[in-house]
Amino acid sequence: MHLLTNFSDEQILTNLSQRQSVFVCTCGAVFRDRALFYMHRSSHATGDCRKCSFCGYVAPNWFDFQAHFFDHKSTTDKK
Repeated sequence: MHLLTNFSDEQILTNLSQRQSVFVCTCGAVFRDRALFYMHRSSHATGDCRKCSFCGYVAPNWFDFQAHFFDHKSTTDKK
């Protein structure tokens, strides 16, 4: 039996990305659905996962990026 704890994060992501039914974003997010993967990937810049693809804002960390992204969503929902 192989436990995931026996492998590094990089080994796990490499293995997952080699499967045809799995899509791995440059930020490390893993998706089984192609449409969700492309929707996710469009939310941030390819080279920098903390850079908003809608306005160019670069967050200091992932948590601030998530908060910033949800600000875009709440603004869009109000229209």
